[in-house]
Amino acid sequence: MYKRQVLQRIRMNPFFIGKNIPLWPHLSAIFDNSEKLPTFLTNWQLTFMGRDALRLVGNVLNLAEKKVLFPCYCCIEAVSPFLDSNLCFYDVELPGFHIPIDELIDKISHEQISAIVVIDYFGQVESRLPELYEACKEYNVVLIEDCAQSLLSNGVGNFCHVATTSLRKLMPCPDGGAFKINATDLKPIFKSVKMKRGVVNDIAALLIIIIDVLHLEELNLNRGHFEKIFPFLKRMKQKTRSVMKPSHFCERMLTRVKPDVICTARRERWLFWKDQLKTLDVKFAMPTLADNVCPLGFPILFGSKNIRDNILKFMSKRGIHLKVHWPVPNFIPSGFTTSLKMADRSVTLPVFPELSWAKMKHISNLLKEALNKVV
Repeated sequence: MYKRQVLQRIRMNPFFIGKNIPLWPHLSAIFDNSEKLPTFLTNWQLTFMGRDALRLVGNVLNLAEKKVLFPCYCCIEAVSPFLDSNLCFYDVELPGFHIPIDELIDKISHEQISAIVVIDYFGQVESRLPELYEACKEYNVVLIEDCAQSLLSNGVGNFCHVATTSLRKLMPCPDGGAFKINATDLKPIFKSVKMKRGVVNDIAALLIIIIDVLHLEELNLNRGHFEKIFPFLKRMKQKTRSVMKPSHFCERMLTRVKPDVICTARRERWLFWKDQLKTLDVKFAMPTLADNVCPLGFPILFGSKNIRDNILKFMSKRGIHLKVHWPVPNFIPSGFTTSLKMADRSVTLPVFPELSWAKMKHISNLLKEALNKVV
């Protein structure tokens, strides 16, 4: 049965991949000889995945057993490179996902902290980040900015010692991550990093494209599945100062990226959701959109976990699989009310450019129907 469904998808849509992205540019991109990357990536060093860049930073800075301040509202992939550190978690502030700057400055001024990790939630760059950066320099603390959700926003990765990002969250490429070193005293340390290239990079990227071609997102394939197929991915998690380069597909496709077009499309869809949901019984976790922000999604909060879960079931039965950012990792201690509230009661609505307005309206109508029946 499932095999027939897959074959039917190929016959109906042989030259398009998931989210209506044309397949041919993916296949032709590898033959493009242009090497010129977008200007916003000039100071970034590209890696195979964003999590590889984050893992490399942790290894090079030698943060094992050292005290690191980390946001408890995170995904397991972001925190896993630092699990052998002495992690001290902090909560975020709603609405707006603001970083508790005063709390962090107070901690580094009274405790022996080696590093702070901050996350640019849903594309927003914390306005007080320069203040935290100056305090970190004063107390000899390394500030690491996770820009995986904010790469196309203005001012990203500028007020920190080290920045990391993921390319495929905001741009149409099958793989790709990056890191950037701002602190001059750290640049010599990162010169020892070995950048590796292999045909397996392209094979892994091609497999990701095929999964998208066949619309097999429901298989929920994760890093663990790919590590079984490609053992080099597992080796990259070890404590080494080496990292895989991105695939040729990624590098060639980046030469065709138009950041302004992506940002405009995402902002339009974000504003669409705000207009559609303003009269419904939901709360906007990110109520405003600054002019300099390219949003990752539109996060909303329901009245309870039970309501949220019933909404997800209702939408899933109708073929709409909404995202949850994120289930809090089970090792996070209790007491962080904002992060737990977001994990239990939130849903992120999509704003990716490939989503047509007709589909946006369809999702909106289903969501309104779900709220009328569930709430």
